[in-house]
Amino acid sequence: MEKRTLLAIALSLLILYVWSTLFPPPKSNKNIPQTIENKQVVENQDTVSKISPVTQKPPTVPPSSEQIKSLKNAYLTAEFSNIGGNLKKMTIEQDRVSLPVTSFLNVAEDQDTVFVLESISDQEIVYSGALKDHKVIKKYKIEDKHTIRAVIEIVPTAKMSTLDILIGVFMLDMSNLESKVVAQEKSLLEYSVAMPNNIARKHDAFHFNSKEKKQLMGPVDWIGFRDKYFALLIKPVFHVNSHNIDPIDESHLKINLTGAAEDGRFEFLIYAGPQNIQLLKKYGQGFENIVAFSNFSLIDVIAKSIYWLIIFFHKVIPSWGICIILISLVVYGATYPLTVRGMYSMKRMQAIQPEMNVLREKYKNNPQRLNKEVVELYKKYKVNPFGGCFLLILQMPVFIALYQVLWRSEFFNGQSFLWIKDLAAPDRLMIFSFNIPVLGNELNILPILMAIVMFFQQKISMQNMVTTDPNQMLQQKMMAIMMPVLIGFVFYKFASGVALYFTMFYLLSTLTQIKMSRQKVTVV
Repeated sequence: MEKRTLLAIALSLLILYVWSTLFPPPKSNKNIPQTIENKQVVENQDTVSKISPVTQKPPTVPPSSEQIKSLKNAYLTAEFSNIGGNLKKMTIEQDRVSLPVTSFLNVAEDQDTVFVLESISDQEIVYSGALKDHKVIKKYKIEDKHTIRAVIEIVPTAKMSTLDILIGVFMLDMSNLESKVVAQEKSLLEYSVAMPNNIARKHDAFHFNSKEKKQLMGPVDWIGFRDKYFALLIKPVFHVNSHNIDPIDESHLKINLTGAAEDGRFEFLIYAGPQNIQLLKKYGQGFENIVAFSNFSLIDVIAKSIYWLIIFFHKVIPSWGICIILISLVVYGATYPLTVRGMYSMKRMQAIQPEMNVLREKYKNNPQRLNKEVVELYKKYKVNPFGGCFLLILQMPVFIALYQVLWRSEFFNGQSFLWIKDLAAPDRLMIFSFNIPVLGNELNILPILMAIVMFFQQKISMQNMVTTDPNQMLQQKMMAIMMPVLIGFVFYKFASGVALYFTMFYLLSTLTQIKMSRQKVTVV
């Protein structure tokens, strides 16, 4: 199998996977009970109300009755409302990021009650609200750069049958999701619920429907939401009996839980910050498990191994760009034996091309006999026509894992290297005042360099091909041009960190191709 075919297959697999990762097909949800880790999921269409954007809207209050107070430090700003006495919004100041999460920690259906501001300081705020048969006191305190400790105290004013309560953990509000957020970015929005032996994740969490409505019995470790780089997690520090997912309309979804506390005290730890595994591990709450680079465990394991290797390199050389180059060297070195074997297999295929052409000419009117003779030729010279392809496929999990790490790791966000201002964005050497068809108004050098390197790699490969078929020669010349153009086009809008890695990869592959082209391969 010729090199152009292998490259086409490898690129197709990469593009198909990236496409399926960014735009996964909708998952079917049948309305039947499911058992997960000995806990019962209730999904019954008879009990699930039909969601109507017209009749069911998130609760609203008159703007004149709402008063907003804030607590903040250098990294975090938390906004609180006297309506429900709840945490309304959190902003990660370092990057001016506010996740589409609101209405934290509402008690039952009391979110419309006007609470009294009891006290406020630089780092703490206290609300109280008198309800029908109990009083609710809510205390919030900023603990460190990224966390807030929240305590809800239920004080009975009449005889209450139980202190089991329903708490609205938070509501996702996608109604104001910016239109400039591209589809790939939206596809990374995800809410998740961590249970003792399972983490339930919902990808593409920007559009909701009634099929998502469910209730799951059992304890909960944390409930979270994340986008490309940042995460928000809420850890209940008490016994949770159950949680439920409650879609309100296409743009709004609530996650609630029920819990019990003998003293009426319900405590939460709230984290808002980057998806930095090192940072999340420090809290000792399993928060780091919200980070997943793939649904496939093998790819996720490889990706996290690369993630930690990049962090190790950065401790030695504090340049994320150089770390990417080092990773490309390490990964290419690790896969080098497979690469060489694949190239060697292709050269053996090229070595038998003269005999292959003789067979094609001899049996051109007898396809069945031709296939039989070709198989015999492969057996005679012990050539595996799929050897190179198989070896490339073995490397695909590594390439996919690398892509995910380079694309989603928050430590590349805003980091510069050489002319690159942000490794998480295209390299943008120049910004034009006009648009270029297809490419837009920016000149990205790395994808162009990648295409040029790949073009020379194709040319070197063609020099060693033996063919007497004019049509085949024309196809090879077309592929030598089309493949680099396709690669450059696919990577043109990619993050420069991703483009930097794959530019290095194709450069190293070209050097290996040059080395292999100087070796003579014979078949006996």
